[in-house]
Amino acid sequence: MCNMRKQTWTAAKILLRQNKVAYFVGGLMGLMLVASYITAIAVHNSQNTILSLCNVAALILVLASILTPARCLRKLINLGGKRIDFWRGSALAYATLSVCMSLVCILFYYTADDWMVHSIGISGVLSLIDVFGFMRHGALAAFFQYTVLWFFFAMFLHTLTLLQDNWIGWVADVLLVAIISVFTPIAPLRALEAGFFRMIIFQPNALLQILSCVVLSSALYALNLPILGRKNL
Repeated sequence: MCNMRKQTWTAAKILLRQNKVAYFVGGLMGLMLVASYITAIAVHNSQNTILSLCNVAALILVLASILTPARCLRKLINLGGKRIDFWRGSALAYATLSVCMSLVCILFYYTADDWMVHSIGISGVLSLIDVFGFMRHGALAAFFQYTVLWFFFAMFLHTLTLLQDNWIGWVADVLLVAIISVFTPIAPLRALEAGFFRMIIFQPNALLQILSCVVLSSALYALNLPILGRKNL
């Protein structure tokens, strides 16, 4: 058991280190947002609304969840790791990123974002954790809501990317495009689509939203093991 935990932690650390591209792109995005902050301070327009710097963390997680199965799986195997190590390590890496992102967003919400509104006099700072309505439940509930939501998004993108060298992945891509194209114009199907997003994001009951994301993430996590077993490296 101890050896298994050690291997999982080692795999997670390797995968986190290998995502330099995600960190680089996130850093560039962060610099652009800092430039917009400086512009907002210089212009001092009370009608300005700017993006919160903490949204960069979401971009990093999205890129990491795509690059990890696309680029890091083969590297981990070449370093002597096993598929089971990648399976456990990737989930731990995404969980770590999701937790850190939630903590950073809540910290920014109460500090930098609040300072931008009240000290500079802009109309607002757009932070995803606030846009999703999580902060109305308090910081603790928002932390868990935001963490499980982004862990679900990461597992979804990870699974979809993992499937791309298989015909199942192509079918999944076609289905996603079909759902977006067909469900959106048709009112009953659009309501079904909206109901799904309401369940995982805009659910008024924080506990139900958390449970929904945990169940969906667990299903995707379980699905990844047979996919990894069939994947050609």
